[in-house]
Amino acid sequence: METKEKTEAFLHKAGNIIDSNKSPLSKEFYSKHMGKAFLIMFMLYGYIQLRYAYDMAIYDLGKLKEELADARYVTISTWGELTSKNKPEKVRGDLSSKADLITADEPPYRLK
Repeated sequence: METKEKTEAFLHKAGNIIDSNKSPLSKEFYSKHMGKAFLIMFMLYGYIQLRYAYDMAIYDLGKLKEELADARYVTISTWGELTSKNKPEKVRGDLSSKADLITADEPPYRLK
């Protein structure tokens, strides 16, 4: 009998808690705190959106840095090829092998 009485007392207390205005299961609680709940959800949504935009910007920045490194490598290698093709010794060698040109030993004179 004691357990039955204890169970009934517990259920009576639980029913009073659920039916009270301060209980999270009551209608009054929801109507009173609905604005706060919407505000929290709106702030959470804004935080998620800003965090996603930040992560995408960081990802795009990383891709751009990789492209910049690749472009620098291509530029340096192209510059090396161009300078090796335009060296005076190489030009003279190409001209002497392809044509019968004579290089001057004296600097050019200025005519008056």
